[in-house]
Amino acid sequence: MGSIRLSDSGLTFYETVEPFTRILISAQSVNQPLVIAGSVTQCLYRLPQIMANVTKDMSELPITFKEIGSPLELEKQLENGTIDNAIFTDITVKSEHLSADKILSEKIVLVCAPSASLAGAQNIRFHQLQKETFLFCDKHEAYYRLF
Repeated sequence: MGSIRLSDSGLTFYETVEPFTRILISAQSVNQPLVIAGSVTQCLYRLPQIMANVTKDMSELPITFKEIGSPLELEKQLENGTIDNAIFTDITVKSEHLSADKILSEKIVLVCAPSASLAGAQNIRFHQLQKETFLFCDKHEAYYRLF
């Protein structure tokens, strides 16, 4: 493998996705590329560096990455075979014809005042955050677009 510089979370993601991608590619026809799709957030902020390294390190393997705007569109294209695999964040796949596997858990640390409703909670579910006011969150995070 070539020289790769990734953050700790990026390295974890790469180490998770790279073997998975190799397995998927080995199952594909050599004449047809494996098509992996992700949301705008995934394709713009998370995948480029990691997937550039995947394609560089596995240049002989045919991979196509496709950006799709919404989870609903991802599900439709998975069901009709336009794409082979998709990377989702913060959603659940609702189709009975598709299966989903969790490939990475990302911990998010929330800092709040001692009197805040979520203070002291060991675990917080995503729906609990929807009515909270955030002072700051990174634009590249999937949850940023929901608020």
